Amino acid sequence: MGEIKSAWELAMERTAGIESDKSSLRMSELKKAGGRIASAYMDGEKPEPKKLTKEFKNYSGKELETVRKASVEILLS
Repeated sequence: MGEIKSAWELAMERTAGIESDKSSLRMSELKKAGGRIASAYMDGEKPEPKKLTKEFKNYSGKELETVRKASVEILLS
């Protein structure tokens, strides 16, 4: 008779060769941050453009571009 394995053991066997991609994880986090920034802007009683600028100062380079793009997508939707 065969060995009975738990769901955890089966999942670990199936994912043994999978490695996480830190850059794609970071991009996902930045997109979520951009969405949060845009949502917070829209939730205000009187939206202030300076509030967006202040939030964007926390990022630079490629990260800033990603956050801005995610924010614009939310604002345009």
